[in-house]
Amino acid sequence: ARARALLERRAPGPRWDAAQSEATAVLGQFLASPAARELANAQILGRELPFAFGDGLTVTRGAIDLVYRLNGRLVVADFKSEKIAAGAAPKIRKKYEEQGRVYLDAVARAWGETPEFRVLFLRAPDL
Repeated sequence: ARARALLERRAPGPRWDAAQSEATAVLGQFLASPAARELANAQILGRELPFAFGDGLTVTRGAIDLVYRLNGRLVVADFKSEKIAAGAAPKIRKKYEEQGRVYLDAVARAWGETPEFRVLFLRAPDL
């Protein structure tokens, strides 16, 4: 209630009750998923991890949502909150392949090992 009151003072107009209700539903669904149970058993190495690296005259920078280790594997995860249909997941994952390659490059440079990349859909965690 206190956070909502602060939001309403800073940004009057939006329907914060509706936003809170939607966020609660999305996160509740995700937290009940196998993906969330897997993360609960992982060693979290970084959240919102900023990075920057140079390659010739190009500098690449960004922030990685999550880096973790699970069963000896280094994993880079990117959370997506968009709505997707069940059959669309492979196409949407493909849309994020380049972003994933950049994240993998950044983590490989920093950790000296090759991680894997995962897209985690908050609204459809089982896809």
